[in-house]
Amino acid sequence: MVVSLIKSMPNDDRYQIILCDDGSSPTLESFCSKNNFSCTNIVYVRNSTNVGRINALKIGMKKASGKVSMIMDSDDFIHSSNLVEFLNYLETLNSYNKALILGQKIDYHTHSFKIEFKENKYPSVIQLRIDLAIKQDLREVVPTDLLQEAFQSLDNTDKRIPTAILWLYISNKIDAISFPFLITTKRYLEDGLTKNITSIKRKNPGSMLNYYWKLLFSPCYKSWKYRMQIAVKIMLYSSLLVLKKVFNY
Repeated sequence: MVVSLIKSMPNDDRYQIILCDDGSSPTLESFCSKNNFSCTNIVYVRNSTNVGRINALKIGMKKASGKVSMIMDSDDFIHSSNLVEFLNYLETLNSYNKALILGQKIDYHTHSFKIEFKENKYPSVIQLRIDLAIKQDLREVVPTDLLQEAFQSLDNTDKRIPTAILWLYISNKIDAISFPFLITTKRYLEDGLTKNITSIKRKNPGSMLNYYWKLLFSPCYKSWKYRMQIAVKIMLYSSLLVLKKVFNY
């Protein structure tokens, strides 16, 4: 992702790249320097120890100074030409009071497909995910101050907190609108995080339980079928939380 970002980004002062180094060795900055990956718009944020993805993102977001922000992970790759087109579009907006949903290509090790939307308005990001039954990752661009506010609302105790809780917080604040910009590719590696996501969630039942309780009573979507599925997950993670506290499994 770092190489993709730096090599493909246009010479444009309208964007900023914040790289969060969560205790890696060697450091991300030294890795970029050694491989001659340079860009004037980069801000490095370094944690001396691993604090977990969501907390690293929270620390990094404090450095964000732009009007809107987009979160990218190590398996995300930018489409530079489409980024320029999107930046040009942003300049036509009078205000930034919507969550913007952009297109994304999904690459698995066996197959790939695209998630693209026509320009359309939705009550919220959560409604778009749930009522339209979109299970794959979306590419959200949201007002920076609201995303910073969403991060500050989270608990720091668990390393693994579902990113979707950010979109739930944001969905309670602003509407969403989709655009036909295919801006990134997400490559799910065979040995990557996705393969172990279920076990990671089960090791952090407290965070998952907090998220699903909030999601159960959210007015941001209509599907009762989904609410029933959430109720089952609440029972599952409640049991796991009890087991963790009693037996420290």
